[in-house]
Amino acid sequence: MKRRRSLPAILFAVVVLVLAGFAYVQLSTLLYDGEVMAEAAWRQLTAEGAIQETERLVLVEAGWEDAEVELVAYDPPRIPWSSDNRLWISDVSRRLLFLNRNQAVRVVFRTGQEGLLGPLVVYVNPFTRAIVGMDPRF
Repeated sequence: MKRRRSLPAILFAVVVLVLAGFAYVQLSTLLYDGEVMAEAAWRQLTAEGAIQETERLVLVEAGWEDAEVELVAYDPPRIPWSSDNRLWISDVSRRLLFLNRNQAVRVVFRTGQEGLLGPLVVYVNPFTRAIVGMDPRF
């Protein structure tokens, strides 16, 4: 008898947890903080071994405070983020974007090589704060 009574309670708890998770994802997408997203992207890019050393030095000089941040629809053909130590986190974060209708935060860093290569543009998952992709630089 006790098993039948506890089943509705367990189902109720599961439904509440799923709804709370969905609400968190939606709210973190709608109410993202641009400075937090820019700093998270900057820290991942400037980590040792994340990008070429020359690019890293330029980013360290530029800082994250002047980055342009906006919420955009993420198109999968972007270059996937492939830092050796965070590859699986980036892959999981990219797959989780379906929860918020493929919305990602676009962060544009201005660099000293912008005239030749263009700005450094990365896309960040708003609720995991992990880089999921970047635009090519030519």
